[in-house]
Amino acid sequence: MGQKNVLKTLTTAAACVALIIAPTLSAQAATTSYWGAWSDPSSGSGTLTFSDPASINATYSTKDTDSVESDAGSDGKWLPESSPVGADWGATGPVDAKTRLRLDAVHETPGELNVVFDEPVSAGSLAIAVSDVDGDAVTISAKDDSGNDLSFTEINGTVQTQVFNFCTFSPAPSDCSGDTDVPVLTNTATSVTADGSASNTEGATVWFVPSAAVKSIKFVSDIHGAPGEVGHHDFYIAEKPALYPVAYNTGGLAQTGGEQTNVSFMVVLALMLVGGGAVAIRRL
Repeated sequence: MGQKNVLKTLTTAAACVALIIAPTLSAQAATTSYWGAWSDPSSGSGTLTFSDPASINATYSTKDTDSVESDAGSDGKWLPESSPVGADWGATGPVDAKTRLRLDAVHETPGELNVVFDEPVSAGSLAIAVSDVDGDAVTISAKDDSGNDLSFTEINGTVQTQVFNFCTFSPAPSDCSGDTDVPVLTNTATSVTADGSASNTEGATVWFVPSAAVKSIKFVSDIHGAPGEVGHHDFYIAEKPALYPVAYNTGGLAQTGGEQTNVSFMVVLALMLVGGGAVAIRRL
């Protein structure tokens, strides 16, 4: 086969592969709502679902809470698109979807929220945010698919600006009234705690993108104040499905959706075609 014919074959093959994978890539790029929707809790438990069918859904349960409710993203509080987390993952509102879960706890008894995914979520594919961290603290820990604790550096991930106040970004949510306080972070070997120093304010937020695969997340709300005082935190979780299978930190392979597997196969096929063509050219 002449060199011109080989190049023509390669060009045609590459174009065919591009036509096959382009719709999948475009559909994924068009996904603007990465934030999960919390179901209304039943006896303190429910589901967290995502609009992208390639995403991995979860169930949640609570313990020692005064009350739990899922709220629409248009209900006075949301993470704006101009905020650090919103710039990468989109805003949580104002929308009708219940992108925020509110957990109320009493001073003497820390409340718990546990989120368990149907499958491990790949490193870098999950965003976790907690807001209304003013006169209280929230501790975040996570486990991988083998039940091992993530280290605090894996929980922190690669986020550059982990704390902010969403009331300082424009347009600010309707419940904001000029608040600017932000939580302070501390850590143990396997957890991160965000602690607020203000009281009765809005917008103080912490967020993470774990750098290891996550199977479950545990949040513990520790309310400061007088005995019997009730405080609350707001929880948001977003997910971007991995386009290609990636290696877990534990050494396994990420479990991905059918679309992702098909795209990966087609990419490999394209590379094989290109590689084969290159070999053919070298032999001419």
